[in-house]
Amino acid sequence: MVRTASDCGLRSILFLMALLQIGCTQDPVAALEACADDDCRLVHIDAAFQQHPESVEQVVRAVSNSISAATLAEHLASQNPEEARAICDWLGPKTVGHQRCRRIYDRPHLIAGEQLKKPGPAPAGTRGPRSADLPRPDWGDPPWLKAAERAAHREGGTCWDTHRGEEPGYSECLFQAAERRARRLKDGELGDVYLLCAASQFAPMCFAHVLQFAAPAPPAADRPDPAAVTRARAVADELTELLASEPGVQAVHLDRYWAVWVYSSFRIADEVTGDLLTLLPSPAHPHIRAAAALRFLAAPANRGLTFHQLVKSVQERLLVRTGAADPADPSTPLVNIRKERWLGVHPLEREIPSTFLMGPGRRASAQDTKVDLQIAVLEAAGQCDPPLPAAFFLGVVGGQESELVRWTGARIGAQLDPAAARGMTDASALVTARLAGKGGP
Repeated sequence: MVRTASDCGLRSILFLMALLQIGCTQDPVAALEACADDDCRLVHIDAAFQQHPESVEQVVRAVSNSISAATLAEHLASQNPEEARAICDWLGPKTVGHQRCRRIYDRPHLIAGEQLKKPGPAPAGTRGPRSADLPRPDWGDPPWLKAAERAAHREGGTCWDTHRGEEPGYSECLFQAAERRARRLKDGELGDVYLLCAASQFAPMCFAHVLQFAAPAPPAADRPDPAAVTRARAVADELTELLASEPGVQAVHLDRYWAVWVYSSFRIADEVTGDLLTLLPSPAHPHIRAAAALRFLAAPANRGLTFHQLVKSVQERLLVRTGAADPADPSTPLVNIRKERWLGVHPLEREIPSTFLMGPGRRASAQDTKVDLQIAVLEAAGQCDPPLPAAFFLGVVGGQESELVRWTGARIGAQLDPAAARGMTDASALVTARLAGKGGP
């Protein structure tokens, strides 16, 4: 039989249709395992997880690029909140990806359907900035509630249809919609994300989460990647414009944004340099000084220096500029900051200007950059594990340093050695109160 051109064309079409049918019926786990890039994996990972989560775990653990592995784990954790903790643990302990995943997605207090307790003052009455205290902008009502619901629907969510205003489900739905949107944020979209947070009863925590998502992954502070720095500044500019009508709210949110981004950048740096002082705007500079001091003290040899030697050394390192651009591997071992060194608050301390300390804590701040660096060095020394001896901090008491420097030294030193602190005196009532252990309200 002679085959015509039309016969051949028909056979080709049938063959292609068969291939498409095979592709449509392919085992999602097999499809996931065959992927060579993140885009492909994200297409298949949800179906594969529903069918065989153990196989998906093996795939994620086998991904050699830590950023890619974290992207996959975070995606699954966001879609499967009940299993978020186990999924985050796939990334392995002591990695940036694992800590970030657990911090953002491991939220059993929300998944259990309980009302999130309104955060009170930080430990023992602290009133400084805290991530859970990011203030809600006053945008009026309406139109922001309706705008927030429209933003949720654009994310494929039907928060109101699903929960009919029932709490905390409705608020958590908005919270998760904000996180999804922030993870793939484009220029000009931060407003929608903030509207979603503002409409949720978990707004303060939601703001803190989406700011971390919205910021690009930071490069190492000593190898600043221009593209990442440019993007970080663009998000900060958008945040500045978004909250322009409320300068007080704006300042706190920007402070939190730069505190986390800068700290994350120095956590993966090999050495201290001042490149970010040149590349980032002035609101980021107090965080550069604090993070640089902590990074410098990560080297055990530097912990034997005196206070003034440390200040001089960090100051000299911050004058160094590398100009190199080489994105760092975020799996580098980290220096953690979890100690609250500002316990309690004396009535006289309520007017002390403060700033976020690498994100979770707070410290006093000063307009004078020399004084601010001295405070940063003391705070960083208090975060070492173990912290430097109490004598290091109490050594500035009664001296010629600024009152805020002496107060910082007294505050940390009194925590480490209360007896030694009580035996000291200072001309300042602020410092004396801390030496006497009167830090409570």
